[in-house]
Amino acid sequence: MHRKREFAVAGSPVYVARSSLWNYDNEPPGFIEVRVQPDAVAVEYVDLPPPPAR
Repeated sequence: MHRKREFAVAGSPVYVARSSLWNYDNEPPGFIEVRVQPDAVAVEYVDLPPPPAR
């Protein structure tokens, strides 16, 4: 099961996105947005809204 996680390997940050295929926690699908600047990295987990009802 892949859940959102953050940790470091040899001082480098590692970000794990949750899996949309093995979604046992009923979390909404989403993605990781990464913005790289000369002096920083911004990481944000973005949830997608549920689809409209049919």
